[in-house]
Amino acid sequence: MTDRPLIVTVLACCLVLGSAMVLGALWSASPGGHAFAAAATSSYDSSWLPWAGALVAAGCAGGFLLGWPMARLLFVCWMGYGVVEGLFLLDQPHYSLPVIAIYLVIAGLLFAPPAVNDWFRRPSA
Repeated sequence: MTDRPLIVTVLACCLVLGSAMVLGALWSASPGGHAFAAAATSSYDSSWLPWAGALVAAGCAGGFLLGWPMARLLFVCWMGYGVVEGLFLLDQPHYSLPVIAIYLVIAGLLFAPPAVNDWFRRPSA
């Protein structure tokens, strides 16, 4: 199979776009960028988490486009860590059922369709 499934392309493009937006907001010296950084790190002691999240998402998107199996595993683990952290590790829970449902749909789209599994299991060149 040489054609990348559409769902993989759409998910990767959404991740690249989201990562670019987050990194742009964090990198800018605008008041909006500072407000975003403050809101994204309000529950944490350090400000590295939004940077790390954007970089992990961008790296996973590149891995999706190249068909690297570890990219989808890393992304699902990163989403799972976010859910566990939001529900159990923070002083105030920050996750809602719609967010968890969206994460489950994304994980299902990365593992359930046969075309996607074929894309990630194809032999390397």
